[in-house]
Amino acid sequence: MGHGIYPAAYLSIGACARRRVWWAIVILDRFVSIGSPGRPFATSDPNLDDTLPCDDEAWNKGIINSSSYSTLSSPTTSHMSKFALLCQAARLLGQVLNHVSGASSHDDELWMQLDRTVTSMLEASVNVENPDCDRIAFIYSTLLALHTSSLSPHPLNPPSPLDQHRAERKAQLLQRITQRIIANKSTPRSLLGRDPKSMSLWALFFGYHMCVEQIRSKDPSSHDIVVLVRKGFEEADVRWNVAGVYLRLLEAHEVMDGY
Repeated sequence: MGHGIYPAAYLSIGACARRRVWWAIVILDRFVSIGSPGRPFATSDPNLDDTLPCDDEAWNKGIINSSSYSTLSSPTTSHMSKFALLCQAARLLGQVLNHVSGASSHDDELWMQLDRTVTSMLEASVNVENPDCDRIAFIYSTLLALHTSSLSPHPLNPPSPLDQHRAERKAQLLQRITQRIIANKSTPRSLLGRDPKSMSLWALFFGYHMCVEQIRSKDPSSHDIVVLVRKGFEEADVRWNVAGVYLRLLEAHEVMDGY
C-alpha cells in the first residue's frame, strides 16, 4: 500500500504467493503420506485446470504475467520452474497413494496405467541437459510407493500373472535405479556427490527405502549400492538428523534380514 501497488499486488503477486503456499502444502502432504497410505490428505486433490506456480525467475523479480503460468494439464516444457514440475509429480503421487490404499488396489488396468505414467514422467525428467535430481528422487519415491504396496499372494496360492508381472517390474525398477546411482555417484548433482547442505529430504527418503528393498532382496550385487548410499547418509548427517536415523534403521534391517 505504501508504494501504491495495491490492489495490483493483491491480484498478481498476492494471488501467486497464496498459490505457491497451497502447492507447497500439497507436496509435503502427499510425500508424508507415503509412509501411511490411506491417511486422509490435508488438501483436496488438484484439478487438471489448477494453475501451477509461475516461473521462479519471474517470481524473484516480481514480474508476473499471463505467459508465466501453466496448468496441470499443460505439457511439460523446459521453461517450467522446478517448483511447477514438482507440483506435477506431487499430483501423480497423490493418485498412486489413492490407488494403493483404496478399493482400486486390485485394478490391474489402473495399476499399469499409473506405472506407465510415472515411468514416462521419470524418463522426461532424466533425459534433459540438466536433470533435477530432487525431482527425480521424488518420482522414484512415487514408483517405489506403487511397486512396494502390492499385497503378496498367499504362500499356498500360486502367483497370478499380474503378481508375476509386478514382481518383474519391481526387479527391473531396482536394477535401473542401482545402475543410475552407481553411474552418477561422482557427479556434484547426484544423491551421493552433492553438497549435503543442498540435499533434499525426498532424496534421503528415496535412498533409505531403496536400500531397504535391496537388503530384502538379498541380492549379492546390491552390496555396493547399499554401501554407497550409507556413505551418502553419513555425509548428509551434518545437515539432516534424519540421515543418521536412516543409518540406524538400515543397520537394524541388515541384522533382521541376515544381510
